[in-house]
Amino acid sequence: MNELEKAREEIRRCDDDIRKAFLKRMEAVSKVADYKQRHDMPVYVKEQEKAVLERCAGKVQDPVLRKYYLDLVQFCIDLSKQYQEELTGKSGQIEKKGKQDESDPDTEGEHI
Repeated sequence: MNELEKAREEIRRCDDDIRKAFLKRMEAVSKVADYKQRHDMPVYVKEQEKAVLERCAGKVQDPVLRKYYLDLVQFCIDLSKQYQEELTGKSGQIEKKGKQDESDPDTEGEHI
């Protein structure tokens, strides 16, 4: 096995780990959706999303990789909100990627 094949094999193992982590995460998201539905809570909670992104930003020291990691985390958050909407039947409560809350100046230019 040459260097390229070894690197690709490592990527395949990482992909398998990502799949397992994704399924575990979405199982937890399902529990969150159930709780929110039982307590009549909205799917999208701006403060929670901001807290998750801030917490995750501190976990990657390399500034270039941090940007990509935060993109990945944001994508996971967006998928989680969509899944919660599907599970709870509360569609239309989340902002679509690229839109901003025009009534909140703190979100100007943010993609949430």
